[in-house]
Amino acid sequence: MRAFAHLLYALAGILRLITASRQGRERSAINRANNNAESAYEYYCRGIATLDLGDLEAAIADFDAAIALYPDQAVHYYARGIAKRGLGDLPGAIVDYSRASSIAPDEAGYYSSRGVARRALGDFPGAIADFDAAIALDPDEAGYYFFRGVAKRDLGDFSGAIPDYDHAITLEPSSAHYYSSRGDAKSDQGDFPGAIVDFSCAISIDPDNASDYSARGVAKWDLGDFTAAIADFDVAIVLDPDQARSYFFRGSVECDLGDLDAAIADFDAAIVLDPDQAAYYSSRGFTKRVLGDLPGAIVDYGRAISIVPDVAVYYYSRGAAKRDLGDLDAAIADFDAAIALDPDEAGYYFSRGVTKRDLRDFPGAIVDCDHAIALEPSNADYYYSRGEVKEAKGDLVGASEDFSRSDALRVA
Repeated sequence: MRAFAHLLYALAGILRLITASRQGRERSAINRANNNAESAYEYYCRGIATLDLGDLEAAIADFDAAIALYPDQAVHYYARGIAKRGLGDLPGAIVDYSRASSIAPDEAGYYSSRGVARRALGDFPGAIADFDAAIALDPDEAGYYFFRGVAKRDLGDFSGAIPDYDHAITLEPSSAHYYSSRGDAKSDQGDFPGAIVDFSCAISIDPDNASDYSARGVAKWDLGDFTAAIADFDVAIVLDPDQARSYFFRGSVECDLGDLDAAIADFDAAIVLDPDQAAYYSSRGFTKRVLGDLPGAIVDYGRAISIVPDVAVYYYSRGAAKRDLGDLDAAIADFDAAIALDPDEAGYYFSRGVTKRDLRDFPGAIVDCDHAIALEPSNADYYYSRGEVKEAKGDLVGASEDFSRSDALRVA
């Protein structure tokens, strides 16, 4: 890896291949190579300079020429892989990284770069295998542990990700990003106090990073420290007033605190900044429903559904608002959709059953209550509602049994 440190790219984008170069020197190198581009090395050098200027397609053409003249030089494939990755051709980049590693199997950077590309394609096990290989070759490179930890977190292996972040921090304790990533993994595990410590470390290293304040605010919110959470979101918004999620999180906490008008204002701001986030509309819809603005809530749930049409709770929430508004048939249609997407959620059957009861579809209501009870047999409300339906049908014995069962569950 050390021999090619100048060739690495940061995870967020293409790394610069010649970090000391400036545009004037790069253009001079291109001009010289244009006059005498006869050897693989000259094509390669021109490709490097062109790549550093951001002309990826031209760089690839030069790397192609270098490879045609000298097909056994690993760095030619590696550089072309970087350019392909910059253009979004991840499969092509992986092929080039693989060719580079087959020629020079002891170069850790080739495996790491392939791992980054594989992760971007969603091949998390393949990415982890590549980072394993990179670490075996260069165990003192913090970034390899970090990338492997990220891939493990993608797989939901939080307990495996945290030791990798630990290694990265031990090797490079001045990286705020390593602390914040470990904090994210701790939050995923429910270790909110530990997450807060990590986010605080990240903030102490980089106090101008709004995302770390926002993440720490979420962890404090999860611990029920609403006032401290809002304070962190306030700082995040001051540092980066265009970061939509900070408004969204602050609005969510304000909603929990009952400050619904402030919550609506923050959800509005989040939506203006990022209008394609379904959760923002859903949360605003919930708040509008609590405020009694049922038509507004229905519109917001509809917008959430249009963005992400396969989330059951959005249909359920819209159905509940329609039911509150008295549009029972439309409510049932939404409950139907919610159940189709998530047939194991007892509350969806219960709400549909109650709505069918209001429509005097007693047989249908009982079937839905039966489903709800089968999925959640300890819920007293389900027995009570089924008892009401049976009573309305004239089944007084069955109603009495359900009422008794409901009472027993409430006492237990």
